[in-house]
Amino acid sequence: MSPYLDRNGATAFIREQGVPLGNTALANLASDEKGPRYSIINGRALYRREDLAKWIRSQARVSPPRRRRREAQAALPA
Repeated sequence: MSPYLDRNGATAFIREQGVPLGNTALANLASDEKGPRYSIINGRALYRREDLAKWIRSQARVSPPRRRRREAQAALPA
C-alpha cells in the first residue's frame, strides 16, 4: 500500500471519515493554502493519510450548546 493518495484517493479517504468534500473543493483548498498538506510528485498532488487525518482533526470545532431564546433573554442584565 502506497503511503500517498492522489486527489481522488484523498477525497475518498476524507469522505470515509465523514467529511463531505469533493475533488474540486479539495483542489480549491490546496490553491488557497487552506487544505491538507500535500506534495507534488511528477506534476500530481499527492497526500499522505496521516496529513489528511491531521487536517480533519484541525478542522473540527465543538460549538457550545444553544440556549433557548427566553433563557438567553432572562440571563441578560436588566
